[in-house]
Amino acid sequence: MEIVTLFPTTVYKNNIINDFTEDCIDNLKGEEYIRTPLDNGWITKKLDLHKDDKYNDLFGAIDYHVNYFAKEILKIKDDIDLVCMSSWVTMNIGSDYAQDHIHASSMISGVLYLDAPPGSAPINFHGDINKNNTFGTFFPIRYSEFNQLNSNTYRVDVESGIMVLFPSSLRHSVRPNSDSSIKRYVLSFDYIPVGVLNAGPTKISLNVL
Repeated sequence: MEIVTLFPTTVYKNNIINDFTEDCIDNLKGEEYIRTPLDNGWITKKLDLHKDDKYNDLFGAIDYHVNYFAKEILKIKDDIDLVCMSSWVTMNIGSDYAQDHIHASSMISGVLYLDAPPGSAPINFHGDINKNNTFGTFFPIRYSEFNQLNSNTYRVDVESGIMVLFPSSLRHSVRPNSDSSIKRYVLSFDYIPVGVLNAGPTKISLNVL
């Protein structure tokens, strides 16, 4: 017997806590924060933290893992580079949450849990909104148990140092922390391809200004 998983959505998870220092975490926590437009969390005023020289080592490590994910696991050819386009930190406390969303105008997105104490909420990934199970929305199928083959939502548990990379078009959300007294700090970032892309007879040149 052979089970063939067709057209998978690939998510990369790794613990990189040894790739950054406590000073780096303290600096990121010390950035200026404002409430999000939906008033559901705190976000750094700066949305381009990767351009700050004091975070060069951190983003050098992130660059490595993004390229490993893209070129070693997904086998994207080396004729393009992947470049960080935006980066920011969110801090959630109390009833703060992240709504179901995607990251537009990006190819690979990621989150790095700088400080995720016990009680931190996991990140939830969601499948096609028009297909609530393997067989579509018409049949109200029930399952004896859920796994990666039959689920439309997948939870990734987190802790300090965990980094998760995923296609930017993949819907995701975060519920409030189960312990409302803790603060959870998460660095988020978006990467786009830079170079010449072949789109049939047309070539597209992409760059970051």
